[in-house]
Amino acid sequence: MEIAHQNWVNLKTTARYILCYNVDIARNIAKIIECLSKKYVEDEKMTKQRITLVSLAALVVFGLLLGGQLIYTRTWVDSNLLRHSREIAGVTAAKVTEVNGQKELDVTVDQVADLRAASQELMKLAGKMPIRLLDRRSAELTKLLGQMEFSLQEGLVRGNFVEMEKTVAELAAQQGVEANLAMDSEAVYLTLSKGSAQLVEVLERHGQGSFLASEGGERP
Repeated sequence: MEIAHQNWVNLKTTARYILCYNVDIARNIAKIIECLSKKYVEDEKMTKQRITLVSLAALVVFGLLLGGQLIYTRTWVDSNLLRHSREIAGVTAAKVTEVNGQKELDVTVDQVADLRAASQELMKLAGKMPIRLLDRRSAELTKLLGQMEFSLQEGLVRGNFVEMEKTVAELAAQQGVEANLAMDSEAVYLTLSKGSAQLVEVLERHGQGSFLASEGGERP
């Protein structure tokens, strides 16, 4: 009887020990999980911060590269245009400008002998950009062009090119101005010269938009 009682006591003691031991294990496991969770959260925050910093750095580098590429491309295009444009007789300068959000090729000319040939070469160089010729016109030549305007526009609309050429020649002769009028299937090319002053105008026959109205003087 005593033996049975002792065995029962030993069993209860063992049970209590196992239970306490398991509780300690459970507590330790909980602590480990809690530590891992905190570390994960901290690592996640650090990872997010690193990702944010890396992303910002990548954006900055990309912006610098893109900006440098744009500057390089524009510089290369401008220098390339200038170099090739100077090979065209009568062209002294050329550059790409932006007016009201529209890019155009401004070409400074002086004493152009063959406006039609020069215009055709410039069109190859400009691609799809419209061209604006900047000449060395005087007030006298500008006024003379105004007097010719009606005949020029009438010739373009009606196709009276022979009559247009005759009127232009007569008006120019009255002012002691040398007039040169040429044409092809695309445009009429007018050159008015007197002394060191010269006015050039390309009048498109079909409104292609390849040439903008010419102006006097070189733009800054």
